[in-house]
Amino acid sequence: LLRAVHDLDPGALDLVQAEALIAALRGVPAPAQSSVLARRGADPSSLALGGWAAALTRDSASVRSITRQLSALAPPESVLATSFAQALEGLLALAAGDSARALALLRQTWEVHPYGLSGQMVGEFGFTLARLERATGDLDGAMRRLATARYSQGTGFVSLAESEELRGQIAMQRNDSATAREAFRIFVALWERADPEFQPRVAAARAALARLGPP
Repeated sequence: LLRAVHDLDPGALDLVQAEALIAALRGVPAPAQSSVLARRGADPSSLALGGWAAALTRDSASVRSITRQLSALAPPESVLATSFAQALEGLLALAAGDSARALALLRQTWEVHPYGLSGQMVGEFGFTLARLERATGDLDGAMRRLATARYSQGTGFVSLAESEELRGQIAMQRNDSATAREAFRIFVALWERADPEFQPRVAAARAALARLGPP
């Protein structure tokens, strides 16, 4: 579909960025896309997206290379680039199991540039931060992060369903039945026809709705 859109209107989207994003979300290494993104040294957002794709596939060598390029950018790009570099280090820390360092670094990026992150990265960083904050018991912080991520991305947030699932789970922990119902209903509506491997999560959301009862 992305290729068809690109063929119809080459200026409508950046095909290389889109393919790198899809590869990252699927957990598939995309060295060709990351390489192309890395060569666009004048654009910190493109570099950050390439680094994000590499970080999610645990390609630490590519992340380090892109981090160095980000750190070498001159002002005014350097401020945003430094923030992106911290975020990429945070994703590497998360992949290595160091959630405390990941949380600290991702928070730094978010607090400096919550809307400076490019496209899909806004939602993904927000979702990742919310999961980390929930794990530390900061339920209020996690809910605020999800709200900001959703506001930034609207319905374009690719992980909207998972975001709603998490919002419902957090709301249950906070005894906020109204929010939990709303979130789980959205999640079920989005994923009710998902592939079989995801259906246990849909069933869990339906069970939670049954426990919550009618409004």
